[in-house]
Amino acid sequence: MALDALIGMDPESAWPILQRIGTESGSAELRARSVWLLNQVDTDEAFDLLVAMARSDPDPEVRGQALFWLGQQGGSLDMLGEIALNDPDEELRAQALFGIAQIESEEANEFLLQIARSDAPMEVRSNAIFLVGAARR
Repeated sequence: MALDALIGMDPESAWPILQRIGTESGSAELRARSVWLLNQVDTDEAFDLLVAMARSDPDPEVRGQALFWLGQQGGSLDMLGEIALNDPDEELRAQALFGIAQIESEEANEFLLQIARSDAPMEVRSNAIFLVGAARR
């Protein structure tokens, strides 16, 4: 309930609480729910926390939520690409590719094409090809 109350707060004012939840909370559910709110805080610190959660949160659901919102924000292509190519979790690789596809830029499209042409695992390359095709519709 307390986290839901943060939704009504000014995102900048909610930042200290969100930072604590994202870095100190033992509850994966609480961290996953906080990711959307972190996305609403337009600061470098909030962006950096989302990147950290996408890279290293112990819960795949939290990592996936962070990847989604980083893509919506036009997040770091290098970080999303690193996860898409190297993460051992197939679902997280797919979410990172989807995040890249959500970035509306020629650079993101070229990045997906590079992944499709790379020696990445077949499911990564085929997903990249699908996303490039879907973006052209």
